[in-house]
Parts: sequence; structure tokens; C-alpha cells
Amino acid sequence: MSQLYGLGQKVWAFKQAGSREKLQKKYGIVQSIELDDSGFIFYKIAVTVKTPEGIKVSSIMANNASVSLTEEDIEKKIKAYHDFQEEQKKVFEERFGAPDFGQNYINDTLVEMIKE
Repeated sequence: MSQLYGLGQKVWAFKQAGSREKLQKKYGIVQSIELDDSGFIFYKIAVTVKTPEGIKVSSIMANNASVSLTEEDIEKKIKAYHDFQEEQKKVFEERFGAPDFGQNYINDTLVEMIKE
């Protein structure tokens, strides 16, 4: 796969936030580009994040599959990624069975225990 985006270019990207179902899209600037050991090109994208202290600059790492030039195109990639994840989950559960409890069960239960 070839490099599709250049340094300083404004791009849309998405990243997983928390559980599998939560995908966040971000608008940012390509800060650096690297080739990992497996041959994939990764872009470090500078983005802004709202925090209780105000807006901060952060960064995310993304590859060609999760970066686009337009918001419309990133929406399509998010849908394709989500559909792929759902299909993988379905195949896994057909072969090995469903989990005994949901992905957030332990964290949610611990939070509730602290409130008691």
C-alpha cells in the first residue's frame, strides 16, 4: 500500500474510543508518517480534544483504512469498519459461542459497587 496523505495535510480520521462500538471521527493535520515492521503506513495526526481544563492538542495514529480527505468519505469508512467488526463478532460467536456477559459488565459492576 502506498502513502496517500502528506505532512501538513488536513484530514479526517477515526479511532476506537473505549468499547468496540464507539468510534470517534476527528479532523486534524498529518504530523508525521511512519512505516511499521509489518509494512503498514501509519500517520500521526494532530487533533484537538476537549477536556475539563479546555481544548488541548493531542494525536492519534491511523492507517490508510481510517483516514480520508472528506468527512463524507470518513463516514463511509467508519460504517465499513463497524460492519466488518460486527461480521467478525458474528462469526466468532457462531464458532466459539457468545461471551457469558457484556464487554462493560465488570467495569459497570465495579462502579456500582463503589456507589453502594
